[in-house]
Amino acid sequence: MKGYAIAPLVFALGASLAAGETDEHVRRYTVAAEKAPALPNQKQSIVFEHGELLVTLRDGGVWDIEGPVNHTRFFCGTYRLGVRFGRGQPACVNVKWLSDVEYVSSLKHCNSAVRIHNGSGTLVPDPAPETPFDIDTVTCAQIHIKCSGTCN
Repeated sequence: MKGYAIAPLVFALGASLAAGETDEHVRRYTVAAEKAPALPNQKQSIVFEHGELLVTLRDGGVWDIEGPVNHTRFFCGTYRLGVRFGRGQPACVNVKWLSDVEYVSSLKHCNSAVRIHNGSGTLVPDPAPETPFDIDTVTCAQIHIKCSGTCN
């Protein structure tokens, strides 16, 4: 009879995980620009940093993002890392976003894993401006970490 008492408990745990634990969350970090020093004959770049998450935007609109993403649960979640860029006052107040969020990585995390995400893209202002892209107009980035499944 002892084995039968455990079965409803396992069923109830599985049902609660299926019904309420799976979800989708987005963490957002808005970061002000830091100009990276340029060497002679090297293109200008801007760095956006939140902890160990690093976004580099180069002249011409090409960007890279890299950093660790932490998962604190036992059951699995799929994390996506993305970014969008904007123009705002110092400390990124009243930001006018120049682009939508572009997600460039997707990794499954389980068992409290920390995994390094990375990817790259090209900033295409939305809507496209009449004047050519100018890196100096970008003052803010917003890093997005999207999780689906069993999330933090």
